[in-house]
This record gives sequence, structure tokens and C-alpha cells, in this order.
Amino acid sequence: MSKMGTLYRKAVKTISCLPVLLVVAVMGTMVSSCDVTYCENENYVHELVGNWELYEYDGYPVGRNDVNYYNFYDNGDGYYCYFDNRGNIVAEPFTWSTGYGRELYIEYFNSYLGRTSCYYERRGSYLYFSEYRDFRNYNVYRVAY
Repeated sequence: MSKMGTLYRKAVKTISCLPVLLVVAVMGTMVSSCDVTYCENENYVHELVGNWELYEYDGYPVGRNDVNYYNFYDNGDGYYCYFDNRGNIVAEPFTWSTGYGRELYIEYFNSYLGRTSCYYERRGSYLYFSEYRDFRNYNVYRVAY
């Protein structure tokens, strides 16, 4: 009977540890879901890195002449590109960084454009920018090919 008692105590101990292990496993996945994307060559790249074109402005599709682009590079540099009044593309260089709570900070080299900040959220191949943390108004960018 002492062997059964020992086995019973080990089984109860193991079962009582399962909820703790489950919580640890769930917390591990929550902590690891940050703003990086795993690439095949084992480098980590921020989820903003890439070329993005404006798809919707405040919930409405944009016309081809109203499209603008953001190009984010992994070194913290980037370009904001848009069409001028004559149809020529203009590229404005900037530096960027992110902060707590999915905040994006952009500082343009052109002092006329200055600095800006917003909130961002990536959903698959779409990137949402908003002035508001609750995204009540937003612009949608999609991956530019």
C-alpha cells in the first residue's frame, strides 16, 4: 500500500502542477508576441520594415493620384513618397522609432514636414495608422509590390 500511496502523491503533485505549467506556457506566448517578424535567415525584423502604400484614408479608398508611400528600413531610416501637383514623385527622407504602446515617431529631414507621431497596428499585409489609441479614425496602408 505504501507504493500506491507514493504513486498517488506523485500523480496528485503532477496534476496540481499542470495549471501552473499551462499559465507559464500561455504567458510565454504572450510575451513572445512582440513587434518583430521571424525571417528565414534567422534575423529579426521590425514589423514596420517594408514598403507601404496608402489604401484607405479615414475609411475611404484613395484614388491612384492620391496614393502616398512609406518605406521603412531596419536601420531606422525611411522615405515618405507622394505625387506633387505635376504628377512627379517626391521622396522625403526621415528617421523613425517606436515606443511603448505601439507608438510610431517620425522625424523628417525636411523641416517643413517636421516631426509626427501616431499609433500603429499591423494586421497581416495591412498597416493601420491612427492619431488615437483606440483607432476611431485611421488610415490603412498595404504592402506595396
